[in-house]
Amino acid sequence: MKKILCIVLLALSLSFTYSVSAKNNYQQNEYKQLFEKYLFEEIGVDTFFLDLYHYEELYMYYSNSNVTADEIEPNYILIRGYCSFDPMPTYEIIDNYVIETRNCFSPYEVPYFLIVPSEQKLYTIHEAFEANIECVENIFEMYNFGRLLGDMDKDRKLTIKDATYIQKCLVGIEKYPENDGIDGLNALEPDDKNCRYISDFNRDGERNVKDATAIQKYIAGLEY
Repeated sequence: MKKILCIVLLALSLSFTYSVSAKNNYQQNEYKQLFEKYLFEEIGVDTFFLDLYHYEELYMYYSNSNVTADEIEPNYILIRGYCSFDPMPTYEIIDNYVIETRNCFSPYEVPYFLIVPSEQKLYTIHEAFEANIECVENIFEMYNFGRLLGDMDKDRKLTIKDATYIQKCLVGIEKYPENDGIDGLNALEPDDKNCRYISDFNRDGERNVKDATAIQKYIAGLEY
């Protein structure tokens, strides 16, 4: 009986090891080459300078959470890739999330991308949302990527509590959080150029009751 049990445990151990190692091996695949191809073909970076660019895989999304050796290809990979030259603070707002960074590459774009292995294609963050890639919102909701505008209690949701908190700040009952300011000094989107605070939900450059009202309208599904 003990011998049979040992054989079963060994088989399970080998199966688990194979599944994990297969997944890890896939993480080492050709993603970096896709990023370098993008730099070369889309940005115009000379191949001589490719070694100056940093590449990092941050998050992988699998449609099946129980990944096995038969499903080792992720649906997409969130990566960060940037040049070590000329770092500067900047930010981008996507779907009410603020992505801040100090690691930028010429021409000073936010250096986060999604790679879709099945398409052998790299998307900018904006392009990924415009393309409606399956569960692209996971980079915010699951990976904890970016700061949500109007989220005053930092629960990563917009609720009436956030609107109430802003109202209390305006009458002096509460104080705006110390990290309410957005670090980036150069918004990439013209419509967001005035947004400087997480509490500035309507992005008009001011912290006032309009932000609380806008949050309430957003929660109710109304235009704000």
